[in-house]
Amino acid sequence: MRRLVKDFRVLLLILAVIISLLAISPHYSEGELQTNLKFGIELAGGSFIRLALEGCMVQIEADADTLCEQQMEDLLDRPVTVLATTEEFVTFESTSPLTEEEQTALKDGLGLPFTFPDQNTIRLERSEDGLIIWFLRKETNSEVWKVKYQGQEYFEIRTEVTQEKLESFFGDLGEVTAYIGKVSPETTKETRRIIENKLNYLGLQDIKVRVWGEDYIMVDMAGKSLEEARNIVSKPGKFEIKIKMGVEEEGEEVEAVFVVSGAEIARVDPASNPPGQGWGVPFQFTDKGAEIFAEMCIEYGAVDTDQTVREEHQVAMYLDDQEVFSAPIAADLATNIREGTYKGHQVAITGTFENARELEIHLRAGALPVKPKIVGEGETPPELGRQFMRQVIQAIIGAILAVGVIIYIRYRYSRIVFPLLACAFSETVVVLGFAALIGHQLDLPSLAGVIATLGTGVDQMVIITDEVVRGEVRRMGGLLQRVSRAFSIIFVSAATTIIAMIPLAYMQLGVLRGFAIITIAGIFIGILITRPAYGRLITYVLGK
Repeated sequence: MRRLVKDFRVLLLILAVIISLLAISPHYSEGELQTNLKFGIELAGGSFIRLALEGCMVQIEADADTLCEQQMEDLLDRPVTVLATTEEFVTFESTSPLTEEEQTALKDGLGLPFTFPDQNTIRLERSEDGLIIWFLRKETNSEVWKVKYQGQEYFEIRTEVTQEKLESFFGDLGEVTAYIGKVSPETTKETRRIIENKLNYLGLQDIKVRVWGEDYIMVDMAGKSLEEARNIVSKPGKFEIKIKMGVEEEGEEVEAVFVVSGAEIARVDPASNPPGQGWGVPFQFTDKGAEIFAEMCIEYGAVDTDQTVREEHQVAMYLDDQEVFSAPIAADLATNIREGTYKGHQVAITGTFENARELEIHLRAGALPVKPKIVGEGETPPELGRQFMRQVIQAIIGAILAVGVIIYIRYRYSRIVFPLLACAFSETVVVLGFAALIGHQLDLPSLAGVIATLGTGVDQMVIITDEVVRGEVRRMGGLLQRVSRAFSIIFVSAATTIIAMIPLAYMQLGVLRGFAIITIAGIFIGILITRPAYGRLITYVLGK
């Protein structure tokens, strides 16, 4: 017996159980058994909300240069004609000389990088797709991006607009050749990340946000009522831009002067990596925001000609009062602000792609790139959740006891039952401990995975027992040889199950993901820890 306890396989199982119990940390509090396990809304009670995202993807054929010409004529109130075109440039001619006010009106009113070689000539560097994006943004007053979907390129319009409405924008100058009434999967994933990030900053890390198919986002909020869930999803974070008044010493904070809030950020573009600059996030202030930002930067030294002064008065960004970005204003931008040529567009340089993606989410301050609408919701009362929990616990205990009875009837060896039940129970504890360590939220499918793991574990231990008992009866070789034969069968069975579960673990259908993760973890725990220990126990019991 002493040699058995000192066997490394048995010791590994005992150590895994101890670590799992510490991770689960069962204890009584307020008259109830509490643990570190995180449960989903089916077991803890709570609410779920299913969101659909407003927007569409379209393919458009249009004469972009003529569209631009028409917009210029409407603004100038006189004819403008296309003089020449190349792949990169288009040149227009006005029927009468342009005044300085009209040149400024074209630049500011249309938001395009016009140049004016002479008073009658207007030159524009452009691409056809770029002009269509500009036109769609102007007409829909929303973000428009070029995306790929199922191998084809589309213009993604991030607001709800019908095909008929789009066609009315273009008139005879273009047509909508393809219309898909949803946003791209990448935009759905981006929206999910922003919602999850916002909830984390609100201190609600336990809330589960997942993509459902390609078109929906599911938000599960354990312990929250339906009204609380609606408020949390719709509430944006508090985003502020401030100017620091000094250099921070270690462990000390410096005063920061409020400049503008997130309400003055008109647009946030995706993270980009311009040559020679590094990764950053382009964003645009509103006209009011740009004016306030420039005035405050001049007043508080953030655009001083001295780099040292700018280092002491860095521009910092805060989300829900937590600093998420801080940097001095670049020399070129500082010059533009001092000279009054600043128009509100700038790039926050972060250096790495990961930091840029995180800052992009912060800049949005929980304001989602696409407006969501609630298409489904539901609530599980806490009392019903506790009832489900009792039923699940009863199912696990009943399954273990039923296995014990069947094993006894099968082999008629009472000394086989205890090692098998002990290993089955230990495996269940270790799987739950693994879930606690990684912070996995246990919903009903996950607990179904626990029970499935228990079933496959018992099945594999029966294979080991069969080999040992059958070999004992027929005197077929030594015990170790027969156990090795059983393990060769078990490894093949485990490998096929894991291969079958991996696609479920990566599927967008989040309900099955928890089941797959727990099942895969349980199989690995079984073949690496529980099964070797059981093999040693059964050879000891039957080899006495």
